[in-house]
Formats: sequence, C-alpha cells, structure tokens
Amino acid sequence: MKELIARAQELELAMKPVSEMVQQVVDDDEAEAFPSEVAGLLADQSVLHDFIPVAQGGRLQTLTGLMSIARVLARRNLTSAIALAQTFLGVLPVWIAGNNEQKARAAEILKNDGLNCLALTEELYGSDLQGNQVTITELDDEHFQIQGEKWCINNATKGKALSLFARSNEAGGEQGFSLLYVDKEAIDLSTTSNIPALKTHGIRGADISGINFHSTPIKKTAVLDRVGKGLNITLRTLQISRTLCAGLSLGAGDAALRMAADFVIKRQLYGESVSNINAVRGKLAGCFRDLMMAEAMGMVMSRACTRMPEQMSVYSAVVKYLVPTMVDEQIRVCGVLLGGRGYLREGDYPLFQKMKRDHAVVALFDGSTEVNLYVISGQLRALLKQDVSARKQQLSWQEIFDLNAETPSFTGDGLKLSNRGRDFVWEGLRALNVDSSALSSVCQTLLQQHSELVERFTVKEGELDQMSNESFKLVQDYCELTAKALYVQFWLHNREWFSSDLLRSDEWLNYMVGEGGKLDENSVFDVITRQLNENKLFSHGQFDLAG
Repeated sequence: MKELIARAQELELAMKPVSEMVQQVVDDDEAEAFPSEVAGLLADQSVLHDFIPVAQGGRLQTLTGLMSIARVLARRNLTSAIALAQTFLGVLPVWIAGNNEQKARAAEILKNDGLNCLALTEELYGSDLQGNQVTITELDDEHFQIQGEKWCINNATKGKALSLFARSNEAGGEQGFSLLYVDKEAIDLSTTSNIPALKTHGIRGADISGINFHSTPIKKTAVLDRVGKGLNITLRTLQISRTLCAGLSLGAGDAALRMAADFVIKRQLYGESVSNINAVRGKLAGCFRDLMMAEAMGMVMSRACTRMPEQMSVYSAVVKYLVPTMVDEQIRVCGVLLGGRGYLREGDYPLFQKMKRDHAVVALFDGSTEVNLYVISGQLRALLKQDVSARKQQLSWQEIFDLNAETPSFTGDGLKLSNRGRDFVWEGLRALNVDSSALSSVCQTLLQQHSELVERFTVKEGELDQMSNESFKLVQDYCELTAKALYVQFWLHNREWFSSDLLRSDEWLNYMVGEGGKLDENSVFDVITRQLNENKLFSHGQFDLAG
C-alpha cells in the first residue's frame, strides 16, 4: 500500500500547507487568473513526469498512485488539479493507441512542462461525439487538413499539444472519426485561432477556451492508430479518465469536511461547542462515511483499470456517476454545517465556496451524470440477467481487492467497449467464504437486494427505454448496491491497513452497507477529530498532510 501512495505522500509534504496557500488561491480565483502554484508544480516538482509511463521515461506506474496525486492537488485547489488532470487526459490516447514515435514526442512535451488537452466537444453538439463536425480531409499524399472549431476545451490555448477528435468520413458512424495528436510546434499556427477563455462559475482561472482550425495542414503521421479508430480510442480513453476523476472528488470532499469539522469544533453556541450537538455529529459522520465509500471505490477501480481492464466500460461509468454525486451531497451538508461562513469569500473558510463551485464541474466533464447512466443502462440487461456463477475467474479475488497485492503497470492495454455481462464485484461477493456471522448476514442481505433488483428489471424489461427515468432509476440502484458489494470486499481484504479499530469492526461494515443503526455516531466523530488533530488525510489508512 505504501508503494501506491508514496509519490502522492512525497508531493503532499513538498507543497505548502493549505493555510499558507489560501490567500493566493482565492486571489487567483477572484482575478480569474491561471493558478499561481502550477508553475511551481511544473518546475520544482516535475509533476508532469508523473503522467508519463515508466516505459517512456516517466514515473507513472499505478493508476491508484496517480489518483492519489490528483487527490493531493485537489484538496488545495481544484482549478489547478483539473488543469493538470486535463493534461493527462490529453496524452492518454497516445499511451493507449499511439506508436513509439508519438509516445516519445508526447513524453518530450510533458518533460518540457507542456500542458495538453483532449479536444472533443463542439458548441452545437456537446457530448454527442458522432455529431461533431470538425473534419480532416486529404490534402496530399503526406498531409490532411483540419477544418472547424473545438469549443469549451480546458487548456486549449495554453496547451502545447492536443488529442483532436475529428470527422474523417462525411457519413460519420462508428468508423467515421479519427484521433490525431496535434503538436502545435509541428503545424502552421497562422492557420489557427483561439477562442478567448469562457467565463465560468467554477474553476474560474482555468483555460476553458477553444481552438479554430482554418484548413490547417497536418502530417498524416499525427493520426493515432489508424483513420477511423477515433471513436473506439476515445471511448477507451474515457474509461480511464472517468475512473481517475474519483481523485478530484476525494480531494474536494476532504477539504470540505476538514473546514466543516474545524468550524463546528471551534464554534461556541449557548456556552458550548457546536460539535456537542448530536445532530451535527450525525451529519459529520454521514459525510465521513460517504468519503470512505468514495475512497474504496476509487482505489479498487483504479486497480481494476490494469487488473480487469476488459470490465471498465461499465465500472468507469459507475465510479464517474456515483463518486461526484456523493461528494456533491457531502459538500452540500458541510455547507449546512458552516452556515453563513460557507457563503463568504473571506474570513476563516473562503476556500469552501470555491470548492463547492469548482467541484460541481467534476460531474460534467468526461461524460455528464446522465451520459454515464446511459452508458450503464445500455449494458444493464447483460449485467443483471446472465448466469455468471460457473465462469472461471483467472485472478484471485485478493489480487483484485487487496491494495497490497501487486498491480500491473499502466499500459492502456486490454480495454474493451463492452463488459459482455462480466461483473467482478458481484462475482467476487458470491464467491466469498465468510468467516463470521456478521459478514455472512451483510452478504446475504446484499445478494437478496441484488435479486430483488433483477426481479424489478425483469418485470419492466419489455417496456424500458435506455434513456427513460425508469431505466435510470434501476441503474442508480445498481450503482449504489454495487458500491456496497465492493466495500464489503475492500473492507475484508484491507482491514490491516485501516488506522482505527472502529473502521475494522463489524459495526462499521454494517454502518457502511447496512442499516447503520447499531453504530454510535459519536465514535465516528472521534475518528474524524483524531485525523483532523493529527493532521492526517481523511482516509481508512495513514496519510500525513503538510497542513
């Protein structure tokens, strides 16, 4: 486990404490200026080296480690964390589908502190990738030319390169689009123009802009894989990026909970601390519970990207739907606890209102909440109705869920566009050999709830539309149940890493996945208080904070 988070821990302790960064972060946000700390992260911490696989001379090995880096950055400033995450997203198609020359050039750009972006969206088409109208057409034997405008792209102006999604066949369709890695040094920039940065509610200093191509010549060697593979590569790319977005939410959730807990402990009301009010402790406990569920999902699924990549078409969408949704709600509750302080852009907690605004965008990019529900809905029948009980599992369940088990380095291999009915979380739960009556009871309850979900789906199956409210409700219930089934196995295989007897207890497990009535929420408040006072990340395990 230490190996997974070692680089993130190193980066956390190398950065300034949050208290020393607050004013600059707020000032940048007020001025809608690109985050000041990014320059230091590039120059002093060489953070873009963490986005380059070891095979290309960088530091990227496990995606769990990369998610932890995103968490560290996001707890300080989501604007800078998202700008840097967009850079990883911009080169991710190259790591997945590029040739050796393309990978070498992408690595060189990152090593020279060049930001990147993934240019997917257009103003008229948004998430409808197959509607996109930016085109590449043949110019001569060695060149294409690019025509059209990409809009609302993070790092479109500041980026030194971009992975560009373009229509390569007028008819469109699954084989009608291509991805190109566009190195701005290799094209005639006089044939391009930038759209000025768009004004946004959150991440106000980010370079949310766009780029216009005016019959821009580009070498055919810029195409990733081959012409017509763009949609396939993009969908596989999003499986990784959607999963890693959990790190952004975890950082934001940690920051919000830290501010809320600090406030209610210090705030005196009627002669005593607000934290002595049971309802307040209950709200804090619920926020901590949701954050721990999000942590478990992020860690297991980031491992699954290299352990079970063929199943990430569904699971990446589950993570991207559920984690930002949970953390949005957690931040809302923290805002209730902060009261008026949560609205102020000054005072002791000015970062809260910024964190709340900034995190709202996490649910939008790399596929909105509704897009991810739609993705899962399209495979729901195969997930719920196939008999998987007799299927052979090539890996042990411990290899998948145990954070101490070796994780293959990220290569981008093995990603598929369909799970084909495989569902390792539920297959794993069915295969558990439980050693306690409490655990057995939890597993039986979850399996019964899953059976009831299958029955509900069967009754409605003939009349369900993939985009209907009924379909989306079934998907939401599937996601919530799957998160609980995942947590049981995460808890079972990783209890030795947990830093608290409470988190290792049967009562805690039932609180996380059951009714939760038997756990004294005061004991959860004690864990929150200890991690806050000891300057630890809100986590199952130990992670030291700079401040």
